[in-house]
Amino acid sequence: MKPAAQIRTISQLKTLLREREISPEKLAKELKISNMTIRRLLMKDDDAILPEKYHAQFDRMLPADRTGGSAPQALPEVEIDENAMGLDMRPFLLQIEKEGAAYSDWTHLRSELKKKWEDQNLGGSLRAAAKKLHTLITSNEIPARYRSLSVGALLYLINPVDLIPDVMPAVGYLDDFAVLSLVFGMIRNRSSLS
Repeated sequence: MKPAAQIRTISQLKTLLREREISPEKLAKELKISNMTIRRLLMKDDDAILPEKYHAQFDRMLPADRTGGSAPQALPEVEIDENAMGLDMRPFLLQIEKEGAAYSDWTHLRSELKKKWEDQNLGGSLRAAAKKLHTLITSNEIPARYRSLSVGALLYLINPVDLIPDVMPAVGYLDDFAVLSLVFGMIRNRSSLS
């Protein structure tokens, strides 16, 4: 599977053009894609997903350090207490990061997130955290490793059979909230996001 830190949305494509300071025409020439194809893609909404047949071509345009290709490293010391309940969360967070880095089915993730956002049992704070993480993974505001953690946390949220099954009334989303809050807190502390 492909790493999560790749060009998958129109917003990321626009950012690539801005960062490299190249025209759509030059990009089309470099990628050996029709100029008109690039123009049509740029006319779509920023959160639109790029057609899968172009993924490999766009990914070649990324610098090596943004492709997410390296294996997860040990998590840095964080300012929040990962051992809050006497549990060492590092192995769990490394697993979340690994799953997030390997994930590539963006259509499925988006579809499942929309279903979760419509779930009346999902609290407002959890919904807001999930939406913010979703926004971050489609932007270039965070480094690849935190993007992988974010994707992994969202995958945990959409999985109905996790530590506390989501179907359990009142408590089903407690573990999901803890995971998203932990990941979001790590990102905020490391990336100085507001």
